[in-house]
Amino acid sequence: MTHLCCPTPKKGTIAKSWMKNPSKVLPQLIVAVWGSWGYFSMGSVRGWSSHGIPSLNRTLDFEVSSSDFQWISSFPMIGAVLGSLFINKPMQYYGRKKALIVHYFVFISGFLITGLTYFGKHKSMLYLGRFLLGFAAGCTTPACQIYVSECASPRIRGRLGSLTASSFALGMLITYIIGAFVDWYVLALFLGCLPILFLCGTVMMPESPVWLLSNGREEEARRSLQILRGKGTNIEDELGRIKEHQERVANNISNQNKSIAQQFRDALTAGPVIKPLGISLGVMLFQQTTGINAIIFYTVSIFQTAGNTIENRYITIIVDFLLLIFTVASGVLADRCGRRMLFIVSAIATSVPLATMGTFFYFQRQWGDKEATKYLGWLPIVCLIVFFITYSGGMSNVPFIIMGEMFPSQFRSLLGAIASSFQLFCTFLAVYFFPNMLKTMGKDGTFFFFTGCTLLSAIFVYFLLPETKGKTLEDIEQLFSSRNSEQRKSIYVLDDIVLTEITKNGEVFLLRRSVSNGSDNSELQLSINKLEFATPNKGTIGKSWMKNPSKVLPQLIVAVWGSWGYFSMGSVRGWSSPGIPSLNRTLDFEVSSSDFQWISSFPMIGAVLGSLFINKPMQYYGRKKALIVHYFVFISGFLITGFTYFGKHKSMLYVGRFLMGFAAGCTTPASQIYVSECASPRIRGRLGSLTASSLALGILITYIIGAFVDWYILAWILGCLPILFLCGTVMMPESPVWLLSNGREEEARRSLQLLRGKGTNIEAEMERIKEHQERVANINNQNKSIAQQFRDALTAGPVIKPLGISLGVMLFQQTTGINAIIFYTVSIFQTAGSTIESRYATIIVGAVQLIFTVASGFLVDRCGRRMLFIVSAIATSVPLATMGTFFNFQRQWGDKEATKYLGWLPIVCLIVFFITYSGGMSNVPFIIMGEMFPTQFRSLLGAIASSFHLFCTFVAVYFFPNMLKTMGKDGTFFFFTGCTLLSAIFVYFLLPETKGKTLEDIEELFSSHNSEQRKSIYRLDDIVSTEITMNGDVILLRRSMSNDSDNGELQLCVDKLEFTRTV
Repeated sequence: MTHLCCPTPKKGTIAKSWMKNPSKVLPQLIVAVWGSWGYFSMGSVRGWSSHGIPSLNRTLDFEVSSSDFQWISSFPMIGAVLGSLFINKPMQYYGRKKALIVHYFVFISGFLITGLTYFGKHKSMLYLGRFLLGFAAGCTTPACQIYVSECASPRIRGRLGSLTASSFALGMLITYIIGAFVDWYVLALFLGCLPILFLCGTVMMPESPVWLLSNGREEEARRSLQILRGKGTNIEDELGRIKEHQERVANNISNQNKSIAQQFRDALTAGPVIKPLGISLGVMLFQQTTGINAIIFYTVSIFQTAGNTIENRYITIIVDFLLLIFTVASGVLADRCGRRMLFIVSAIATSVPLATMGTFFYFQRQWGDKEATKYLGWLPIVCLIVFFITYSGGMSNVPFIIMGEMFPSQFRSLLGAIASSFQLFCTFLAVYFFPNMLKTMGKDGTFFFFTGCTLLSAIFVYFLLPETKGKTLEDIEQLFSSRNSEQRKSIYVLDDIVLTEITKNGEVFLLRRSVSNGSDNSELQLSINKLEFATPNKGTIGKSWMKNPSKVLPQLIVAVWGSWGYFSMGSVRGWSSPGIPSLNRTLDFEVSSSDFQWISSFPMIGAVLGSLFINKPMQYYGRKKALIVHYFVFISGFLITGFTYFGKHKSMLYVGRFLMGFAAGCTTPASQIYVSECASPRIRGRLGSLTASSLALGILITYIIGAFVDWYILAWILGCLPILFLCGTVMMPESPVWLLSNGREEEARRSLQLLRGKGTNIEAEMERIKEHQERVANINNQNKSIAQQFRDALTAGPVIKPLGISLGVMLFQQTTGINAIIFYTVSIFQTAGSTIESRYATIIVGAVQLIFTVASGFLVDRCGRRMLFIVSAIATSVPLATMGTFFNFQRQWGDKEATKYLGWLPIVCLIVFFITYSGGMSNVPFIIMGEMFPTQFRSLLGAIASSFHLFCTFVAVYFFPNMLKTMGKDGTFFFFTGCTLLSAIFVYFLLPETKGKTLEDIEELFSSHNSEQRKSIYRLDDIVSTEITMNGDVILLRRSMSNDSDNGELQLCVDKLEFTRTV
């Protein structure tokens, strides 16, 4: 037990989300928005080129030759490289704010000179205007990014830093939209007026407090920081930290009678500059080798390859609209998932459409243009859309975020300028050499090269880029300082403390993890005078779960085998698509349309009954034995279905399909609860999402096999697979939670030791589970029947709240129209004018679902269940609304006209829908079902939630044709859109965050007798870092570089501490 003596912290500062502290966050948001408008103008420069340059000769009195076009196109690039190097001195000597003001004047001059060329009638004006625009754009990158980074607090710096990339995309989009309707010179004059507004706003913004302190202007820095952090916020600790860091830099580095050049050379040899600079340049290089500019260059051609007649100007608007939406979305995730994870996931996901594009061009070279377009003409446009979604999800903005925060303060201006000019130079090379690459390597070879570079970027970032999420700029600088090597040996990690008790005047308080990790905790404080920690095993602090395979691998193996039931469940669903339509082709007896309806619906009826039946086996015989039994039902169902071919009686089909559905119904609660109870809190989300991935894999494998074999052979193959799953499950341990709830302590100890790895100290976790089970027994076992206990629980709230939330989420999952979309897949492909066979269309859809369901599994313990579901729901509403709009136009214009102009839109919406739906809405409902229910009712409530989910699925599929008749296609999809947005609101207000919590902690959240206890909870999440002294040595207690650690077993090894200052 840990005892701490601490004064009560200031009320109202702990456990508040940054979104609930507008007075603290709003000033920083306003400053970040105004500080990012330079990127808007930079996007306008790029956007103007697309519409302006091709139309010059149409309006000018003098002729512009092809050589002139080349120079007009390249002049901004030359100016940008020079501008990015020039801005270093103004930023360093006159401040970040004044540098921004100056660069707006250059933007204004460049746009106005370009526009006035129409009246001046001399091409030299075009050259000058374009050069000035490029020069100003080059100034933008370091000036804006560094200003925003230095003004933002650590916990929201990622969100605010990503506004620059969003502003860039917005600038391009607005320019494309206006440019579609006005001439080039009117567009230039209009764009030249906008920076005047940006300039006026920037004048009223505060200067960077970091720059002010570095120049000895402490009072101005104090005023600036107070404005940024909000009136009434205590800024003394933060100001003192920045001041102390600046003094240390001045004493140790700068004030040694050395020139700037000499200091820079010293820094290069010491490492604090060359490491972050090398990482930043590497990330900038890899960003360009994704082929982003080549893809943009090739956009119109790709649309034409897909057989679309849409005008070029509308193509650019569509593409940039996608960039804007998903760049904004990635900004929300930047402080949730961290820079490293966001970039790595984005890079791996981006490689998929690039590789697919290369494959298409390979087939095009083998088959010829006509054949490739006939069968795969839709593929390039799908790859294009997916590419922009995945690239915008991290690779577009992370390089700029880290550029603004990784460099030492004394060289930040210079290094920012170097990184910016290098990025622009790489952009120039990528565009310049792209035509040569196409000639020498071919289209397919070029895109395979981009694929390889993109995967290399993920490896580069994984091994070299440290996580900067939540860290102060001073902490980040210390990471790269060679003088910090000794100090880092004395760093303990706050993330490694899950729960501890503290005492104050005899009163017990809980110091624990928060429900939500979204708070802006840079200003929050916790003062503690003296601490006494129990001494645990050494060597368990600060290790990433990925670096502890011996601890994680047993849980991963158990989760994989526990999820195979979902694979078979996916096989049941997948068999219907290739199997049912082909029955009459092979059977000797006729299957009528009425029979088809019953064969289709029998699995649903069986599933509802199976999900209710499995409660008792799970409760009385254990989770593992319930899984074993349900595999026998799967085997029986598939084999009986297959033997109908020889038995020649339709009743065998009914029985087989019923048993398949019955087993599928058993799967949902049994697999999900088993995996949740076996996983440790910090990776329970990842492991719990394996069930949804297994479901998608089962569907995909069934589609692939079913495309080449008859229905009865497919049923036999699928019936043999559960035999393998059964053999593996027999060797798995039983759930330790269930064993303890049944008084089998020694078996539970062995099971938990096997799950957590040999040599891991499991006593703390064992005691926690045991204590919770005893408390449950004392509360419930009071000579009451199970029914009476359940009624008491319903009135007290610990059951009805999580059950209501789980049922609500299950309901909303189905009202997205997921099953209606799957039902309508082939028709949507046909609407897009694709001649691809239906069996291949289903395989494509299954592959997309699988890829992005797996990807979301990596994010669920990073972003949390709530955030992942909310972002997924909002994103899913976009393709649904767009689909509704298409069907509305189809009804207004007729099928022929709608297909001619917008035939590509449904297939794009379909792919985007499966990407966004699989990103969170597909797996979060199942994850929370396995972890939110109380232990004594987990089997029963899991069965109820599962049967309700299956019932909702049945209702959604059954009433879909009626909805199409009464509401029309457009009305139906608008209804789905509304329900999907409502689901985001429902989850935002009602679903608590369960990320990183033990099952016992989650149960306590809903317990009515916990209401008083929760008033005395302080949050570890509210401490970013603090200095402590132990035996005269200063030790830093801070957040870890990675939040991946499996901290369920980790403890802090310190005897006695005195806190000198909190941050």
